[in-house]
This record gives sequence, C-alpha cells and structure tokens, in this order.
Amino acid sequence: MASVSGKLAAEDWMQIKEPEVLVEFPIESLVSRRSFIFARAGFGKSNLNKLLFSKLYAETPTVEKRGGKRVPVGTVIFDPDGEYFWPDDKGRPGLCDVPHLQDKIVVFTDREGPSDFYQSFVADGIRLDIRRLKPSDVIGIALSPERQNQQNVHKLRGLSQNRWEELVNLIAKTGNQTPISDISRIMDLTDNQEMEALAARSNMTRIVRSVHGKSSQLMDKLLHALTQGKLCVVDVSQMREGQSLILSGLILRKIFDRNQEQFTTREPKTIPTIAVVEEAQAVLNERATAAEPYIAWVKEGRKYALGALLITQQPGSIPNDILSQGDNWFIFHLLSATDLVNVRKANAHFSEDLLSALLNEPIPGQGVFWSSVEGKPYPVAIRALSFEQMYRRLDENYDRAAVPTFAAEMKREFDQQLQEAMLETAGSESRASGNGRATAATSEEDPFLDLEEFDLDEFSSDGDSIEKPDVKETYERNAIQALRAADDLLERIRNGGVASGLSKRSSRRDCRTRWKGEISLRTILYPRPSTKYSVPRARPGTPT
Repeated sequence: MASVSGKLAAEDWMQIKEPEVLVEFPIESLVSRRSFIFARAGFGKSNLNKLLFSKLYAETPTVEKRGGKRVPVGTVIFDPDGEYFWPDDKGRPGLCDVPHLQDKIVVFTDREGPSDFYQSFVADGIRLDIRRLKPSDVIGIALSPERQNQQNVHKLRGLSQNRWEELVNLIAKTGNQTPISDISRIMDLTDNQEMEALAARSNMTRIVRSVHGKSSQLMDKLLHALTQGKLCVVDVSQMREGQSLILSGLILRKIFDRNQEQFTTREPKTIPTIAVVEEAQAVLNERATAAEPYIAWVKEGRKYALGALLITQQPGSIPNDILSQGDNWFIFHLLSATDLVNVRKANAHFSEDLLSALLNEPIPGQGVFWSSVEGKPYPVAIRALSFEQMYRRLDENYDRAAVPTFAAEMKREFDQQLQEAMLETAGSESRASGNGRATAATSEEDPFLDLEEFDLDEFSSDGDSIEKPDVKETYERNAIQALRAADDLLERIRNGGVASGLSKRSSRRDCRTRWKGEISLRTILYPRPSTKYSVPRARPGTPT
C-alpha cells in the first residue's frame, strides 16, 4: 500500500504489499464539475471533503476565460454541523488550522470563535437583507410548493421592489402584529379580502423571522470573496433545517442568476464557483421546499462556470437524471440495497462485485473512486488520507491573538465604508436642520463629527435593546442627500444636459426618485472594498 512514501500510517492489522500504488486525484477536476461523495455516517465523508478543499486551495484554482484570461474559482460550503472551519468539540482540526489557507478562507457564522485567532476568519453573520432580493425569488424559495398556488402567495411574488421593501420593513418591526390595513394597502387588497391579508402576513412573518437582517452584508461580502477565489464557509448549524435551506437557496439563486446574466454580455464577469452541499438528498427533490435553486445549479450550472460537490448518505433518494450526470464519484460504505441499486443504474461502471465490496466494507475512508474527467473512466479502489493526522490545531490552548486574514481585512473595509456613510448622513442632516438645506459633510469640515460616534461595535449585540444599523437605508439616505446638494447636476438635468428621461419641468422630488434607483442602488449603495487583490498566477503546466 504506502510502504514506501509513508503517507499511510500502518496499522497492526494491515499487510503491507509492494509495489506501492498511490492513487492521486487531479484536484482541478472539481472545478465546473458535478462530484458526489456517498457514505454512511462515520465513514469519512467530512474527512474527504476537508482533504479535497485543503488541497484544491494550496494554490488558488483558476479557470480560463475569453481571450486566455484566467480568473480565480471560489467555493461556498454550507456547513450544517459547524465542523468544517474551526476545531470541533473533540479537538479535531478544521480548515482554519491549515496554514496555507490563512488568507484564503472566509467564515460566515453567528457563533463566537473559541479564541481571537479563530475569530480572525469570520467576516459576517448568517442573515440576508431580503429587501434587496426579488420578491419572486424569496417567496418562490421560502414557501413550500403546496403554498405556491395560494392567491396571497401569487400577489406577494408580484409585488414591485418598492412595495416589497415596505412590506419587509413593516413585518420586521411588528411581525404578526402588523395592521391588516397596512398589508391590504401594500398588496392592493379590498376590505373583503381580509383572509388573504392574514395569510400573507403569516407567510411574511415566517420568512422575515427566519432569514432577514437589515444590517447584513453577507451577500456583498460573499460575492466579493468568491470573486477573489476564496474558500467560503457558511455556518448554518444554529439554524433549523428549513431556515438553512432557505438561506442557502437564496444565496445559490443570486449567484446563478448573476452568472446567467453575465454569460452573454460583451465582457462577461461570471464568478466561477463550487457549491458544497451536505445532505444533498433533501434539496434535490423537486417536491422539497427551496429545491429549485439547487436543481438548477446542478443541472444547468456547468455552462455558467458553476460546479457542485454533493454529499449524502442516501444516493437512492437522488433522482437518476442528476446522478447520471456526475463527473466524479467517491463512494464508501453503504448499507441500503436501494442506494446500491440506484448507484448502479446511474453509473454502470459500478458492477455487482464493486457494490458487494462497498456493502461489506468495514474500514472508514476505504472506498471506490470513479471519474470521467481525465478520459480514463474506470473505478479505482482508494483509501483517503486522514485530515486529522495531516494537520494539527494551530491554536492548541485557544489563547492565540488575532492574525491578519483576508476575512478580517474585508470586514474592516466594509465596516469602514458603512461608518463613513453614517457619518456623512449625520453631517448632512445636521447641516440641513440648521439652514434648511442638506450639504455633504466630513469629519474635517465639522470638528464635532467623529467616526467614533458611529462605532459599529455598538450595534453588534443580538439583544433587542440595541438597534442595529440599517445598511440599505444608510447608503440610500447618503446617496439622496448627495444628490440634493448637487445643484449643478440638477440644473443640467432640467436643461436636458443629462439623459435621464426627465422633462425640463421635473421637480427636485422627481429627480431624486429617478436617480435614487439609478445611482444609489448600483454605485453608491453597495460599494466594493477599495483594496485590489491580484489574480493568482496559473499553476505550473497550466495553459495560459
């Protein structure tokens, strides 16, 4: 087995044979491919997953785009048990303990790190600002298929973006106590449609309470990190299964739609991404809540530079048309005859003798691998190395200080931008109250204004007594006040100097409404970090 290289720790029960045969998997084959890991609990699924991605990101993976340009590949792992990023309760290492991943891993979690060192990898919590998403996407993903035909659900899906935002804000404040009259007004319901309004309020309360957070910048940070080719872990271990599926479904839908829109543009800016999904059988069932984004990702994502690694104990519960499209298969011990039969139906290379061996395989990490990527599609027996033996905890006593990481720097830049926006908004409002006119203000112009007044740490508590900053509202107000002060711009618009679709008689309010959507939401509302990160160099031997 591994008597020469020493990569495999020999046990007393092993009979070491020669010549040594090392089975190596071209790790780049995970990119833009569909891969599966099948095994019963305790037989090495998580170990193999950590092993694969610690190797894949030894150097940032890249793919070739138009004109020979190489762009980095990001990965998003939805972690249902909180076992991938930090050491677990048994002290087994996580991906944050891999030295070469220090500047490549980004964690999104509401949990507090066991030490300042591990907290250095956290970029944000796990809430989404659903006001910025399409109501059709949120409602279509968050509510079960049985509810989709209800009349109130149809009307919720068809809301305009402005009405959707107003509704979410109302529900976030008062939940099921929101006046029915307000619900009816937003949804254009009559007095005799009170039952529809009640049902809509109930549905929206469930959705908002599950995933919404007005101070969240998760989506912005995640997309930025993926663009830079980072390994992102979204910790959903503290969410109920339904909540986690909604959250992950909305994230996948956003990435998929973005890549689909960019695919046919003159200069496409798609984000090559690998999605890692545990308990895949729960989301690849068309009748399951939030299943549609996963199914679309797996079936159609490849042409948009989207790959998937699907992990499950029950391959028999995954539709055959999805299984048959798999490019890489890692199969360890399985017990159910249904699972084994489904594997053979989807991939004829797994013959009766191989399935019999997997049925009776007693050793964790021992299994069979098959791949169609390299043009040699035949099964190979493998024994996965132990991630735990390869790496040790980098903070053995949980007392190390924080270290510089990509995640910490990204968080600092996003927080700084928000602080500056809050400062400018407060300065403009202060001046407006004094002279009846809003002008932009900075700390240099007004010595009484200080960034420390808007320390975001004051808003970090989860307690109800402390109000968190509304990121969307802050940037919108900031943008609107900047436009109010731009007399020259307003004059040019009135005189036809700017192509805005407004008449010369347009009022200041008309201008503000028009440009609020055109400017604040696209350029001012969600600024990107100013730091430029270079695209990683191609690996040796990779065509450029």
